[in-house]
Amino acid sequence: HGSSGGLSLTSYTNLMNGGNSGAVIIPGNHATSLLWQKINGTGPGSQMPFGCGNSCLTSEVDLIASWIDQGANE
Repeated sequence: HGSSGGLSLTSYTNLMNGGNSGAVIIPGNHATSLLWQKINGTGPGSQMPFGCGNSCLTSEVDLIASWIDQGANE
């Protein structure tokens, strides 16, 4: 991920710093984390990754939710 919207996914630190809209990860709560909402298709705007629909991150969505719920540690 480049830095669209001020968000860079090139490192853990950048991810946790968020983007122009603020934090994208709320450790301990995947449902309120914008990153999870976007990849799950429930967030504002287009589902990410763009153009994938529901097929690109099928198994990873649950894994990312679990990681966030467990504190989103590095």
